[in-house]
This record gives sequence, structure tokens and C-alpha cells, in this order.
Amino acid sequence: MIPNPTLEKDADAPPEKLLICFAVAKVTVLGSGLKSLEKMIQKYELKFVKSVHRRYAAALKTHVAAVAINFTKEAP
Repeated sequence: MIPNPTLEKDADAPPEKLLICFAVAKVTVLGSGLKSLEKMIQKYELKFVKSVHRRYAAALKTHVAAVAINFTKEAP
């Protein structure tokens, strides 16, 4: 997890960037309060991630603004 580099150019950009690397893909999650996602991934407890509107961020203590999947290899 790193600060989102886009934040320097766009003040409305999500403040955090979480990069999850798999054998065939890289998953990028943008948002805030992503530490809880990171902990759930480490414990193998994360079942799904879905982007939601910012108004739910306070209740969830986590805001996922965007999820992107970039495949690094073709599936067999």
C-alpha cells in the first residue's frame, strides 16, 4: 500500500493505492482506509471487494473508489 501518486495532480483523487500481485494479474484498489483490506487479505478472510459511493465511507471506515485488474499473462 502506497499513497496514490495521482493525488499530487488531482486533489479529489483517492488518497491510497493498494496493489495486489497475482501470478497472472495485478489488482489495483484506490480509496481510503485500505489498511483493513490489507489485513483481511493477509489473513485470507477477504471474500470480495466492491466500489461504493463516498457517502458510505464513514459507516464502513473504508472507501473503495475503484478496482482495476490488469492481466500480465494470458490464461491457458
